[in-house]
Amino acid sequence: MSDTQRVHPESTRNKLIAALPDAERRLIEQNATRVTLSPRESLPADVPLKHVHFIVDGITSVLSVVNGGTGVETATIGREGMVGMPVFHGVSSTPEQVIVQVPGAAYRIDADTFRELLPQMPSLDALLHRFAVVMFTLAAQNSGCNANTPSRRDVRGGC
Repeated sequence: MSDTQRVHPESTRNKLIAALPDAERRLIEQNATRVTLSPRESLPADVPLKHVHFIVDGITSVLSVVNGGTGVETATIGREGMVGMPVFHGVSSTPEQVIVQVPGAAYRIDADTFRELLPQMPSLDALLHRFAVVMFTLAAQNSGCNANTPSRRDVRGGC
């Protein structure tokens, strides 16, 4: 079968999964469940994280939950990444909350299973380290933009 005739699995709509060697991609697919992401569905803050999600369609917002339970958006994650980065870093709970903004679908893997599989997926490990830097940079930029009052923001810049 030629490359132009090759059928790409739905999981490769996620940019991280698409960048993996076939063996690592199959390992994810064999251990994941395809789930529907409903509008306003949330992953609550400060509870043990039970899953990671590789989004293949849709967009989520990461909210930093502040006093009083209100949230400030610190990032968005869609097909380019993975929801559940704290699990990758060995953290079981965080004060962040993730809410589905645009409905879609994801491949969900149990957090314990993901931790067990990770040593068998060196390419994914490297990609997630890079994704973590991107997420940190985005959060830092958002923080800098939020520190400016609307009257001081540079309309030519990214804020």
